[in-house]
Amino acid sequence: MFPFGLTGAVIGIILGVGVYFLIPNTDTQQENALGLFIVYFGGTFAAFGVVLSIVLDWVTVRKTKKAIAERSEETPEDPDKVGK
Repeated sequence: MFPFGLTGAVIGIILGVGVYFLIPNTDTQQENALGLFIVYFGGTFAAFGVVLSIVLDWVTVRKTKKAIAERSEETPEDPDKVGK
């Protein structure tokens, strides 16, 4: 889950900085707006990444097949090597 959350957070931070540069200048302090965008988008996309990892894990576990493997001491003879 950590790689998905971290990737989502990085994408969110990049989008937050992008949104910061796209909004017009206002009378508010610019650093506060940048920090809020980074925290909001980073946290939101990190949560989406974690949810995506959980959903993908759930889907792939449902599609797995179980098999039982037993070690055998008998080895079948290879027909290509018989008589050589």
